[in-house]
Amino acid sequence: MLSLGPGSACDVCLDPFGADSKAPCSILCGHVFCVGCLRNIARPTCPLCRTPFDTRHTIRLHIDLDSITPSSVDESSVPSDADDGARQLQDRITQVAAAGATEAQTTQLTEECKRFLLTVPREMYTDLRTAYKMLSYMCQVKRNFVDQGRTVNQLGRQVAALTQEADLEKAKVESLRSEKERLEESLTTVTADREQWVVECDRLAEDLEATQAHLFMSMEQNATMQNQLLLNDELLRRYDEEDRQYSESSPEGDCPADIRDPISEGPGVSVVEPDAADCSVDPSAPFLTPWEACAEPKKLPLDDEHSANPLPRPRRGYGYCGAAGCPHSCNCMPFVLFSPGSREAQAANARLAAGSDAPNLPSGLSLHRPRSRSRSHSRPRSRSLSRAPSPSPSPSHLALPSTSSASMLSASMIIPNPHSQLHGQLQDLLRDPSLAASLPNMSSHSHFPSSP
Repeated sequence: MLSLGPGSACDVCLDPFGADSKAPCSILCGHVFCVGCLRNIARPTCPLCRTPFDTRHTIRLHIDLDSITPSSVDESSVPSDADDGARQLQDRITQVAAAGATEAQTTQLTEECKRFLLTVPREMYTDLRTAYKMLSYMCQVKRNFVDQGRTVNQLGRQVAALTQEADLEKAKVESLRSEKERLEESLTTVTADREQWVVECDRLAEDLEATQAHLFMSMEQNATMQNQLLLNDELLRRYDEEDRQYSESSPEGDCPADIRDPISEGPGVSVVEPDAADCSVDPSAPFLTPWEACAEPKKLPLDDEHSANPLPRPRRGYGYCGAAGCPHSCNCMPFVLFSPGSREAQAANARLAAGSDAPNLPSGLSLHRPRSRSRSHSRPRSRSLSRAPSPSPSPSHLALPSTSSASMLSASMIIPNPHSQLHGQLQDLLRDPSLAASLPNMSSHSHFPSSP
């Protein structure tokens, strides 16, 4: 800076102005620099205000110092200590700007410049003040850069941590997505199983309703059977009472009216037959001997066999003999207990036609019971036939029936006629209207079921 006094120096090279290359020159903006510095500037701009200038238009200043007399010889000949200190600080700042320094060295240099500038007036050493400000600004910028670098590093570490957490969260999301798919598949399977169980429960409910209905029907059938058994017991009791009254009111005899009529029994009652050996000993044995005690039971033919085999004609060996009472009082024709057009009569005729050469079997009529009276000593027929229907057998000979006993009883009703006298008595009984009304319908299928 140009000043009219000692210590005036160039602001670029900091050398004092002098002659020749150190002569002061002013540029377009008004700043003053030495001639050497203006020639060596790479860009023609002012180093202080950055104003462009032309080296051809620089103005060289000529200062005449001869009229100025120094105040003292010592002051003019010996430089002051303040100028030396300012020059040293300026050199150190230039060295830091050229070579660089650590943060501690830069901080120490700025502190020294600050202390020195506080001891001198503000108008002095403006170049040093400018260099100090620039160094302080550079130090502050450097500190800010370091702090921002630290902040950036810290933020980078935080970003890395957050990235790692994001990766973990992504892994968790993938795991949850796979778990969701697995649960959806399980839900589909459970839903299908639930539908199957609902269908199964509906089927079981229907089966339960059907079972309950069947149980209710069985209970009704049981109640019906019990009522039927009670009715059968009542019927047997009444027949017993009639039998007892009839026995008390009628005398003992062996007339045809004493023959007990068979009872039209229900499906729950059957006759218990005594043994054939008991019939010869016990005088209270029934008049008719069961057919099962005399011969092996045979099954009746089926309905289609009845339709295929019509009623056969009598064989030549069984023609009418022409005797009195024929065919009811002689042995020329077999006697059938059933009505001529019934199915049982057809089955009996078929069996007789098929087994005519078989040996004669004993009759179904009991011949072992001794007669107490002869036919001539019996009571008049009109008196015996006008009585009430013959009583039922004693309840001691009744029991629940079975299908086999009913079928054997129906098969045992075909009776050969070896004794004409007994056949005549039985035929008279069958022809009597009052007695026939009390007998069961022998052609009914309820008494003689067809063979299975």
